[in-house]
Amino acid sequence: MSPRILLSAPDVGAAEERAVVAALRSGWVAPLGPDVDAFERELAARVGVAHGVALSSGTAALHLGLLALGVQAGDRVVTSSMTFAATANAIAYVGAHPVFVDSDPETGNLDVGLLAEAMATLEREGTPARAIVPVDLLGRVADHDAIEAIAARHGARVLVDAAESLGSMRDGRPAGSWGDASIVSFNGNKVMTTSGGGMLLTDDRAIADRVRHLATQARMPVEHYEHDEVGYNYRLSNLLAALGRAQLQRLDAMIARRRAIRARYRAVVAGIDGLALLGDGDGDDNAWLTAVLVDPAAALVDAGAVRRVLDSRGIETRPLWKPMHLQPAFAGARAFTTGTSERLFRTGIALPSGSALDDASIDRVVEALRAAVAPRSCRRPIGSDFPLDVAMSAARPRRRPWSDTTVMVETGRQAIAAIVTVLERSGASRIAVPAFVCDSMLAPIRARGWRIHDYPVLDDLSPDLSVARRMAQAGRVDAVLVMRYFGAAPTFAELSDVAAIRATGVAVIADETHLPFSMNQWGADFAYASLRKVLPTTDGAYLHMPAGTEVPMLRRARETGRYAAMASFDSRRGITQHSRIMLDASMALIERDAAPRRMSRRGRSLLDTLDLDAIAERRIANARALAAALDDVGIATAVPVRSLEVPSHLPVRVADPVATQAALARAEVYCPIHWPRPQGFATQEAWPDDLLSLPVDHRYDHVDMQRIAQELQHAAFDLAGVTR
Repeated sequence: MSPRILLSAPDVGAAEERAVVAALRSGWVAPLGPDVDAFERELAARVGVAHGVALSSGTAALHLGLLALGVQAGDRVVTSSMTFAATANAIAYVGAHPVFVDSDPETGNLDVGLLAEAMATLEREGTPARAIVPVDLLGRVADHDAIEAIAARHGARVLVDAAESLGSMRDGRPAGSWGDASIVSFNGNKVMTTSGGGMLLTDDRAIADRVRHLATQARMPVEHYEHDEVGYNYRLSNLLAALGRAQLQRLDAMIARRRAIRARYRAVVAGIDGLALLGDGDGDDNAWLTAVLVDPAAALVDAGAVRRVLDSRGIETRPLWKPMHLQPAFAGARAFTTGTSERLFRTGIALPSGSALDDASIDRVVEALRAAVAPRSCRRPIGSDFPLDVAMSAARPRRRPWSDTTVMVETGRQAIAAIVTVLERSGASRIAVPAFVCDSMLAPIRARGWRIHDYPVLDDLSPDLSVARRMAQAGRVDAVLVMRYFGAAPTFAELSDVAAIRATGVAVIADETHLPFSMNQWGADFAYASLRKVLPTTDGAYLHMPAGTEVPMLRRARETGRYAAMASFDSRRGITQHSRIMLDASMALIERDAAPRRMSRRGRSLLDTLDLDAIAERRIANARALAAALDDVGIATAVPVRSLEVPSHLPVRVADPVATQAALARAEVYCPIHWPRPQGFATQEAWPDDLLSLPVDHRYDHVDMQRIAQELQHAAFDLAGVTR
């Protein structure tokens, strides 16, 4: 399987390795050192502020920043509800009360209008906010000019959480340069990393000095260890600062790569109904993470389903932040909400955006997105009824297993009835059939009063012809019905058994319904196939009989009435509900009449236009693609694809085929359920009943096959009660 694609893995290389090795060799391994000092100067200069204090994490920077701004226990601090927990946790660290404000629907950042309302409300209530902590969501800089104006009106300080926006710009001003102070993060998934780490950035020397003092255990500048207050061990190590300095040199290139990835996503999303990028503005943000919003009404799937598809293909994604006002840790906290952040959480997906991702990885993500959310005009049910398929008539037909002399009748059931009638002329009245067989095939045999013996099938439903051979050799039967399912051709051993059965004078009848592409591969006395099961025809079955045999009671098809239903056929919409009801009713009448009739002129005309080679090639390609997709999600096929000459279906084993089929149908993937067990069969207990056949029709392509595999995996998880 392909390596898993991560959301935002660290992008480090030779430059970072050289920097860390140099720091090790310098002897500055303990916390602090010349690389810390240089890192603070270089990043502050990059952002355009006077001071930087390198710390162990962005969370530590938030904590100490609040303390340096004078926030105390019991104070109110207003912040974004749509943020990582660290923002709210830092407020709790100082004993203050977070007040959450909802998101702007276009960007996900703090709703400035709602912020103004919240600040005014708190002031009227006598509990004014001491500070505001706005968050630059996913790298997009918030409207800090407006936020600072609101803060100034209410006498509040501003500490900007720019953990995700280093390298972004707004109106020509760098992220990290707003507020009384800003913080950035160098966590492993950020746009640049020091493995772990963060920095407080400010123009206020007093704030920087205060944070630096608290971060070093509040140690006083005397020879002995003296501390004038409780401090913290929050400083960044020299080794990590060396890594950060190397990353800072590559920051512009890494941001350019993330922006190129976003541009690729933008182009793809524009062509898919129901998807939109969140906060995709003028391109000044660092494109730390690209997030898409999924509209279930237009996309026909929800965000959870899309994430499951990508996860099944080894692609890491993440929902957007769960709003803080919904978090159990902050239950009861004051919140000013509009429902926007809840909607973003419900519909948003962060896509792999790391600068270390190559084009092939992004191709995989794009392909998975397209498979999960196809354009509405292209999304289609899989495995539904065949429409009248005139599209295959463009090429000149090549493969043609039947000839003008082949008897073409309306249904496979009528073909069986004709064969039984012919065999009765020689006194036949006993037949051996495989245990896995449908009652529709048995009905014409039972109607003639024949005695039916069953013989076992193996785990893949192939016939155990050694038992049938012994029955023939013992003189217990006059005929043997043989068949292979899923498009498998008979094996050499099976052909040997057929020859041995015929040598006893017992007739062999081959049902080739699952492989109608090459007639009578079994070398049987009689062969037939119901063509409607695999080919897009209105009706039809071929019937191969010994030369010179007269087919009894063969009549012309009575098309009047039956095919009046086709008058409402629309080539764009397929068979309408009205015409389907009429067609089913007509077929029921025909099936009750066992007298064989010729295939309809309309059906034969369609059949003669089909390029069977093209159909066969597509089915083979689809089966291979489906098997590979199933393997990617850890599901094995019940039969090897290589054993199928032209696959009719591809079977898998499931614990509950009926429930699985129902779950797939809800996802618009329709699978045939195997027929019930015939009553009275001696071998029915040995009949494998855990098989589910998956469609590989020529109407579909490799993307559809991947969708089948993904939906099957989801159904298996759901039925097993597995939490995804």
